Amino acid sequence: MLSKTKKPEVANATPSAPSWAGKGFKVDLDNEDGAGYVGTIFLGSENQPARVLFDTGSDFLAVTSDLCLDPKLGKQEKDEPVFNTTSFIYMPSGKDLRKCKSNAYMSKSSSTSVNMHTEDEKLDYGSAKLSGKMYKDQTCLDQNKTSCIDL
Repeated sequence: MLSKTKKPEVANATPSAPSWAGKGFKVDLDNEDGAGYVGTIFLGSENQPARVLFDTGSDFLAVTSDLCLDPKLGKQEKDEPVFNTTSFIYMPSGKDLRKCKSNAYMSKSSSTSVNMHTEDEKLDYGSAKLSGKMYKDQTCLDQNKTSCIDL
């Protein structure tokens, strides 16, 4: 699922539920390896938890979804066999060929999910290449649904 959003303001984490802090929310975030701030958001009417990278330089929320399971959508990666020098035959590479390695959001389970019926979006973020459908659904910063917005 891709969703265009306004750029969020993310304050430093506190151990409590999100609360208004000036112009934004305080959200529990982790930065274990120094590569980025990761936290949990809750998606759809089913309040599905999803760990996401809070990228304040982006105006899209991009998460893997059940759309990855649809064989008609996206491009399936093909296995490139590897030559085995011991047996002198080509063997499957063993590479994970799934289109998505996880399904953070299940659009079909959410009664508030809205397909925006746009052309597939294609986005490049550094080495990441994303493509997908635009959906709009309830997105919350806490499980109690006190800080939600339709994205």
